Amino acid sequence: MASTVAVLADLHEHLTFVTPDHEPYDVSHVAVLDGSGTPQPGALVAAVGVRSDDARLTLLRSLADVPVAGVVFAGPWTSAISDAVAQLKVTVGVLHEGASWAGFIAAAHSALHGPPSGPEDPADQTQRLFQLTDQVAELLEAALIVEDDKRQVVAHSSTGGPHDAARTRTILGRQMPPDFVSRLRATGAFRRLTSSDEPFVVPAVAPDFLQRIVIPLRLGPEAVGSIWAIRDQELDDELRARLLPLTRELSVCLLRLRAQEDLSTRYSVERVRAALNGTEPDADLVLPGDATRVVALGPGDGTSPLDELSVWRAMLRRHSWAYPILTEIDGTVFALVTDGSGPGSWEWLRSIGGDTGLGAVSASRPARSPADLPARRVEAAEVAEAAIDAGLAVASYQDVWSSVVLRKVHRAVPADVHDEVRALLGIDARGDLAGTLGAWLLAWGDYAQAAVALDVHPNTVRLRMRRILELLPTIDLDEPSQRLALTLVLTARSARSQRP
Repeated sequence: MASTVAVLADLHEHLTFVTPDHEPYDVSHVAVLDGSGTPQPGALVAAVGVRSDDARLTLLRSLADVPVAGVVFAGPWTSAISDAVAQLKVTVGVLHEGASWAGFIAAAHSALHGPPSGPEDPADQTQRLFQLTDQVAELLEAALIVEDDKRQVVAHSSTGGPHDAARTRTILGRQMPPDFVSRLRATGAFRRLTSSDEPFVVPAVAPDFLQRIVIPLRLGPEAVGSIWAIRDQELDDELRARLLPLTRELSVCLLRLRAQEDLSTRYSVERVRAALNGTEPDADLVLPGDATRVVALGPGDGTSPLDELSVWRAMLRRHSWAYPILTEIDGTVFALVTDGSGPGSWEWLRSIGGDTGLGAVSASRPARSPADLPARRVEAAEVAEAAIDAGLAVASYQDVWSSVVLRKVHRAVPADVHDEVRALLGIDARGDLAGTLGAWLLAWGDYAQAAVALDVHPNTVRLRMRRILELLPTIDLDEPSQRLALTLVLTARSARSQRP
């Protein structure tokens, strides 16, 4: 886990924060608070439903005995907040003007790079969204649709009152049909939706579009969606009061889903692939951590690259990484992991690597900026090759760096570099001479040690070396640079002969 100061410092584009003069807590998760409920210890609280100074102070006082990591409010910053930080010793942040809650929550999850806690799992959130939609429909005795802030259908009731063709077409197309949109725009409905937080009536605009009650869904000044309910009657005060807690929870649910969508879009397969290939502008991809490793994931149970991607995604989620950052390039699945701890980190992936039942996991050195990613992707693939040669299921660059370097050298060394060496190799059908010379060089000229490596008698090594020296009259085996060059030539030849 990261400290509050470290996490909020990563989010400086979204907010301003002040921390009291005490040791900061560690952040365990992001909790969305709409004005009710109590967050868990370690939470970075997004107080989306708390707007006035009085409400802010009440919340901060209620958290005085709860070791939350910090509380974030919508702006503006006031003197009352500054006083509360000093008196109550709670770290407080305030969103910058123009910053959205969804953007902040997505960025905070990215900074933590751990699984959201509790109900913030995407499947749970979607299920809860439909439950709330049915509860609102039952309360209004109306068939309804819930749209997000982009006017996309995100939920619809399974119960309720009468239906019409417009509702059916909207559900099937996931958005309101264009012919109805143009008619509603003429009534001013969309303009009112963006400027009001009060329910209003949209009259029937056609026989197949019945009258609706439109309920804007907002959190503070931020619009997160709307409810469109087919209903003849307006809402009385009692119904509005009963509706308020449901619409508030619906708004929070939509906000969480939007934050999760922002996070998944930020790390889509295509964007990560472009970043690893070097075709994504450096500033367009935010690394999940200050130090980020590229990991090559070995073949799993899939029958195609896309299957491999799906298999790895499912496996990583099963091991608690809620949002795996994955892509596929030339048949290999790559992941971006942090150099910290917890799900989504190299430490975590290394600990489960041998238990996945899938292929090997091979990590590059840490990248410090998006510009480093293409080179680190190549490096991860090189580590994977070296790990296979060494029989390792899990490896980092630090584990096999010497093998990676030698493999690069071997690829660069041509087979024909010296006439005398070429002649020696030409008559050495069984490889006895080349093998003996290589073992003798690696043993620093020690005949006994070379004999042990070759599993022969030392005199056999001496006899072969006498023959070798006759075949290499111009090569000085006492000269360090010539010894090194000859060693590289022989090891490169051996490595090439062993590869399929």
